[in-house]
Amino acid sequence: MNNPSAILFDLDGTLVESLGVLRQAYDDFLTSYGISPSDLEFQSLNGPPLKLIVQALKANHGLSETDEKLYLDYTKIVDKHYLSAHPVAGAQRILQTARINNCEIGIVTSNSRTRTQSWLAHCKLSDYVNFIVAGDDVARGKPHPEPYERALQKLPRKSEHCCAVEDSIQGVQSATGAGIYT
Repeated sequence: MNNPSAILFDLDGTLVESLGVLRQAYDDFLTSYGISPSDLEFQSLNGPPLKLIVQALKANHGLSETDEKLYLDYTKIVDKHYLSAHPVAGAQRILQTARINNCEIGIVTSNSRTRTQSWLAHCKLSDYVNFIVAGDDVARGKPHPEPYERALQKLPRKSEHCCAVEDSIQGVQSATGAGIYT
C-alpha cells in the first residue's frame, strides 16, 4: 500500500520488545503457583488479551483461585516488568516518518490502556500516537475483528486508506477480519 492515511500498530512485539518481559511475567506467575513454565504454552498464548491468557492458564493447570484474583496477580507481575521493555529497533523512526507524512497513528493492542499509555510516555513516544484501542476497550479481543473495527471508527478516513502492522497470527486475523490491509 502506497501512502496510507493511517497506520494501526500492534504494540507487543511490533513497537515494543516485550516478549522477554512477558515471558518473565508468565514464568513468575506459574512458578508462584508451583507450576513449571512451558515454551510451547507460552508461544500459544501470544496475542490474546491478558484475561483470556489467565483463563487458559487456569484451565490448563487447574488453578483454584477465582478468575479475578488470578487476573490481578498476573497484572501485577506484568506491570512490575513492563517498563523495562525497550522499543523495537526503528520504532521511533517509523512513527516520526508516519507523522511527517500526515498519517493518523493508532495503537491496537491486547494490552491494557494504562500499561500502554505508561510505556509510550516512558519511551517518549506518546506524542506520535493519535489514539489507542486497548484490550480493556473491547468485549472480544484479537483474533476477533472488534479491536480493529473500533480503530476504524476513530479514523476520519476509510479503511482502504489504512494499513495495520502486526506480529501475531491472532493480530493478523483481527485486522484482516476488519477489512484492513495488513
